[in-house]
Amino acid sequence: MARIVVVPHAIRSKLVTVTELTSRLEASGHDVTLVAPRDGRMDDSGLPYQPSGLRLVPVKVSSSRWRPVRAWHWLTGRRKRRAAGRAAVADAGGERFEQTLRALAPDLVLVDIEMPEHLLVAAANGFRVVQLCVFFSLWRHPNVPPLHVRLTPSADSAASQWPVTFAWWRYYARRWWELKMTVLHGADQSALLHQFAEQLNYPLVRVTDAYQGLIPLVFSDVDLLNTNLWELELPHGRLPRHRYVGPMVARQRSTLRFDVAQQAANARVDALIDKVKSADPDARLIYCAFGGYFHGDETTFWSELLAAVGQRPQWSVILGLGGRVDKNALPTVPANVHVFAWAPQMRVLEHADAAVIHGGMTSVYECLDNAVPMLVYPFDHFDQFGTAARVEYHGVGLVGDRRRDRAPQIVARLDTLLASTAVRERVAVYREYIRRDRANATLDRAIIELLQRSPGDAPAQVVNA
Repeated sequence: MARIVVVPHAIRSKLVTVTELTSRLEASGHDVTLVAPRDGRMDDSGLPYQPSGLRLVPVKVSSSRWRPVRAWHWLTGRRKRRAAGRAAVADAGGERFEQTLRALAPDLVLVDIEMPEHLLVAAANGFRVVQLCVFFSLWRHPNVPPLHVRLTPSADSAASQWPVTFAWWRYYARRWWELKMTVLHGADQSALLHQFAEQLNYPLVRVTDAYQGLIPLVFSDVDLLNTNLWELELPHGRLPRHRYVGPMVARQRSTLRFDVAQQAANARVDALIDKVKSADPDARLIYCAFGGYFHGDETTFWSELLAAVGQRPQWSVILGLGGRVDKNALPTVPANVHVFAWAPQMRVLEHADAAVIHGGMTSVYECLDNAVPMLVYPFDHFDQFGTAARVEYHGVGLVGDRRRDRAPQIVARLDTLLASTAVRERVAVYREYIRRDRANATLDRAIIELLQRSPGDAPAQVVNA
């Protein structure tokens, strides 16, 4: 079939997605090679990959705090930053990545949307490139707020139009200021990308969009594969170059070293589930986990969560700490809570009656694939508010407030979730959507279409939904 190069972003959730995507492509007969910057996270994953040799790293330049003349301070600081930026671009290693691509001679290069420097090199050298995106829609549409905003639009689009519009105006103003500051910084990511594009003679400004929900930019003239359910989006017109191929839920992760390490807990989890279900077939099993990416002091939230589930001793709760929190640092753990440094999430979700999660895309789709209703407590970080908004809008779960909810609110939300027939029915509907995309080989059909279409061909028409 085709030779495909995949350039992944080395965070765990995305590597899980890439593992399933690669598995499906290889099962269809494609020859797939992962190419990525040398990174400890890539090495820890255990996935075989070739080093790209390319890394464009923003530079921090310090200078003396005091200058007799402010203008002189600004001028010399700017010169230092721009000089550091030029040095970073010169040392980025674009030539090494280009040589790697030419040696592999791929028919298609799939580049994670957060790896724009790799996309720049591939596009500038004439390779057929596609953006790989795990995020929901980043662009402005009526009734679709920015992904990072704590705003759930109403089903009545007219009622929520003004809050959404205001959220975008505020975001545009912030982006305008950030882009103006790029000229002064000279060494941040946006500035380096523009300098890198100049070196490659690539028209970055003309073919990218800096005013969307992802910083610093995305390519508007490059095809995009989105690993989300189209049905879980907020209603809007689908952009011409965007193809939704469904979530890459990896039920088998034997190639991931960090997931294999989690399997050590399988025997303990299985014994616990057997004990709970044998004692009472109607017993409730609750899964709680908040990923392994975000760090910070969450003592208050953990305390309230544990106090909440402790009020329902008839529940059995499996709590996965994601390697972020030491068990000994937790407040008093109720007897019905079973704590794991790393919980085998897919194993638990096969039996769970509800899940309390942070709203990461991997967890959301693994819950849906196992027909598990969700209570989402998103972190104040980029896309999780937008994901939580879609969970609530489509009725597959409830959304809480990590900062304000206390034990009474948390246990009340869980009581409501567990008692809701409507939520369970909606979750079952979306599980069927996931199975449909998998059965229909939506990813395979999208890849074939991209391989058959010349880069200069006009994209398909916008699909409204």
